Amino acid sequence: MGARQATGDVLLFIDADVTVHADVVERVVSRFELEPELDGLIGTYDNAPADPASFSQFKNLMHAFVHCQGKPDA
Repeated sequence: MGARQATGDVLLFIDADVTVHADVVERVVSRFELEPELDGLIGTYDNAPADPASFSQFKNLMHAFVHCQGKPDA
């Protein structure tokens, strides 16, 4: 519903269980300005997650690895 109501140039989806860096909107907008041919972006997990628990560290690093191994033009 929110996407249908959006009126801006960039639509940003963030999962409810994800914490983003304070400059995420600025970085996304900047990337689209630098590369106007882009149709979309995907973020990755941080290499240094805030949660010190072993399982959180493992899952975060696993997701970061998988995202970084994907095809850049996908």
